[in-house]
Amino acid sequence: MGGIYATMSELSDTKNTETDLSQSHQVDIALWKERIEQYASTLQELQHELEDVQ
Repeated sequence: MGGIYATMSELSDTKNTETDLSQSHQVDIALWKERIEQYASTLQELQHELEDVQ
């Protein structure tokens, strides 16, 4: 019986690791999305300044 419980425990550990990984990926994606949006708004501001100069 002990073997079955060990296997179930290992499976739940694996599942937790996968969940942790997907959560950290979501955080990474959120950070990148935020950075890209900041770059985009900065580019828009620069474009407006260029238009003003021309």
